[in-house]
Amino acid sequence: MDKVCFDASKMQNMQSGLGQFCFHLASAIQNHPHHYTFKALVPDKLHSTVQYPFSTQSILWYQRYLTPVRAQVLHCTHQESYFKPAVGCKMVLTIHDLNFLHRKLPAWKQKLRLWKIQKKIDASHTLVFISEYVKNECARKLSFNNKPTHVIYNGVPHLGNKLQKPKGIPEEPFLFSIGVMQHRKNFAVLIDMLPYLPGFNLVIAGQHNKSCYPELLQLAKTRGISERVFFPGAISDEERHWLYAHCRAFVFPSLAEGFGLPVVEAFSLGKPVVLSKFTSLPEIGGKYAHYFDDFEPGNMAAAVNRAMLDNAPEKQEARKKYAAGFSWEKAALAYHELYQSLLKL
Repeated sequence: MDKVCFDASKMQNMQSGLGQFCFHLASAIQNHPHHYTFKALVPDKLHSTVQYPFSTQSILWYQRYLTPVRAQVLHCTHQESYFKPAVGCKMVLTIHDLNFLHRKLPAWKQKLRLWKIQKKIDASHTLVFISEYVKNECARKLSFNNKPTHVIYNGVPHLGNKLQKPKGIPEEPFLFSIGVMQHRKNFAVLIDMLPYLPGFNLVIAGQHNKSCYPELLQLAKTRGISERVFFPGAISDEERHWLYAHCRAFVFPSLAEGFGLPVVEAFSLGKPVVLSKFTSLPEIGGKYAHYFDDFEPGNMAAAVNRAMLDNAPEKQEARKKYAAGFSWEKAALAYHELYQSLLKL
């Protein structure tokens, strides 16, 4: 029987967007009727200790670098995957972003990473991008060599029915944001904005780190609002659900996003959303979001107030309906069709 191998190595960090992408997409593909063997390649320590809702194959750490994958189709689920196809194996490559171009990296490091991605593209048979924005940015920086290209949007995981309030989080009203504590997320401008929104608290969830997180703490202290800014760190699905459900608005001033999953998660609960106008966010937010025209604190506060006022029940329902269009089942069907087309070649 034909075999499709799926790079799920990023599931070693399920707090990351790539870990979530691999888990939810593999689960949806497994549930879709198919006539090929589907195996998710996972690190050996996960294969032996975790039960997944899809078939897995153990991979030792050195195999990712040294052993070509023997299958009819290999799906490299991110642009920096270490897996390589064996002779005769056709490769699907999913590219999520070129966010490193938006960081303060030396030019040689940017060129090196672009070169490595170009090598993956050259070895691929078909390319997938998670947004039109990512496809267009890659087209400016890389050569597709006439390979078939597709845009397949990510799905939104069901938040479930369980809610749990994170410890130390204030009662309403509060604004909510979430993401890795990196400068590209631009969380600092939310802290600068908060003094212009008296009576509101701010919750920024995401794993703490040693650089950006201390800077944000110090900024809140400098602005005299440290008692109004809360950093719960990495949170569970139930806690994330509670924060979306109880916030007055979701605010996301990120400077670099390949897709922006939290945006659609907030829409799925009908919440007002305010975004930056950078990278993929206008594409994903569309007419259902409000936008920061700039990052001047008073103007940002005005944009948030407009969004909270634009929250009639019919607007909430429209956001929920829009979010429902981003499903892992739809993404799995699109990938399944790609696998099938390559298996027939």
